[in-house]
Amino acid sequence: MIDIWRGRDFETLYKQFRAKSAKGKIFMMRDYQSGDTTIGKGAIILLHRTSLFILGLLTELYLKDSRYMIGDIGLLFCLAQERNKELSKKLEQLRAKNIDRARLRKMQLRHILKRKQKSIKSLKPHTNTHKKQK
Repeated sequence: MIDIWRGRDFETLYKQFRAKSAKGKIFMMRDYQSGDTTIGKGAIILLHRTSLFILGLLTELYLKDSRYMIGDIGLLFCLAQERNKELSKKLEQLRAKNIDRARLRKMQLRHILKRKQKSIKSLKPHTNTHKKQK
């Protein structure tokens, strides 16, 4: 059945999802809306192409209410864990890199200050030894 906008209705999408393999896919049984994120009823989500944000959102949603989605739920949790581990490794590497940069900048600043201190001439009070001529 097709509506006037040439889109498929929920029942048709559901039957097609059930008829085909659900491997690597999630099918939304209800609408989800939160802030800027909206996932419509009948949406098919390909898990291997999904961002970490959507994976986290889907896992939280499934843990709240399992009636929101059907499909490859096991893969959803595995991918969410893997991507969280990858993200934490990248963040750890970035922190280490920033710490190394901060140490380098601190050392450079010390050397610059030492050079400046050496180059500054000692300040002697300047007295005018010449008498003014009248």
